[in-house]
Amino acid sequence: MKFATVVFDFDSTLVDVETLESVSEIALQGRKDFAAVTAQIRTITERGLQGTMAFDESLARRMALIAPRREDVQRVAGGLVEHITPSVLQHRDFFAHNAECVFIVSGGFDELIFPVSDTLGILRKNVFANAFVYDERGVAVGVDTTRPLSQHLGKVKALRAENLKRPLAMVGDGYTDYEVKAHGEADVFIAYVEHTHRDAVVEHADNVALSFSDVRRYLEMML
Repeated sequence: MKFATVVFDFDSTLVDVETLESVSEIALQGRKDFAAVTAQIRTITERGLQGTMAFDESLARRMALIAPRREDVQRVAGGLVEHITPSVLQHRDFFAHNAECVFIVSGGFDELIFPVSDTLGILRKNVFANAFVYDERGVAVGVDTTRPLSQHLGKVKALRAENLKRPLAMVGDGYTDYEVKAHGEADVFIAYVEHTHRDAVVEHADNVALSFSDVRRYLEMML
């Protein structure tokens, strides 16, 4: 591999779902407005991924609509291994061979990510994400706003703070992944489109990966 560091997004990249949407489908079960609210959450998620809404605003608005309980989050976390992207699972050797230089930088939540990262062999110290803040009833009333990933340009800020080895490749499906390169914290941006294709993201990519096989090939070819 020609890159010193490879950074992956999580939702709709290493897994085939948007995890906060999955949490909402559990947390809002039984409500009369279930369909309307979950549709609103999907719209907000997509606006953030398309780059038409700042991520911190997208996150805050979704959290206000969902307010999940700890058990809702744990229920989703317990099933996420079943949602690992199939082509990613076929290349688990990649993560084993490159454990020290593979990272996850995600606007998602570490307690949802860890079951998957553990399965793939990605070191927990190499996972940068958000954290829920729970009240005394076990309801997630917000996120830890001291973490860079909760903020505007969070992925850029997180990677800048870590000062990881270069050259660095960013792999993901959303506009926030492209922003990492746009702001100088990645040398290459690979748009991952196995689950979803966003023109506003793909148009900025150095390469487009239809599967993890493409990612591996590009990491060997580029630079």
